[in-house]
Amino acid sequence: MRRYAKRTILKDINMFKLISEDLTNLGGRMGSEFTKTNYIKYFKSLVKAKKYAEEEYNEQIKWVPYTRNSITSGDLRYVIYTIKRVETED
Repeated sequence: MRRYAKRTILKDINMFKLISEDLTNLGGRMGSEFTKTNYIKYFKSLVKAKKYAEEEYNEQIKWVPYTRNSITSGDLRYVIYTIKRVETED
């Protein structure tokens, strides 16, 4: 019975992950360009994830839909942020 209760609680949790990618190695010769992941952070709400990215970037970010479960900041010169909903199984 206790095991079932834990699953029910976990089913209702929303989680989002903020992915920050370094774009400083773009713009070179074809085939030599690459990006690096700066970090991945997890948040309980979409608002908190957006706020964290905007505070780090020191400007307001225009978020655009990327896929059904994610949004992106687009190219911000040297960094790109993507926020994805974390999906869990029952």
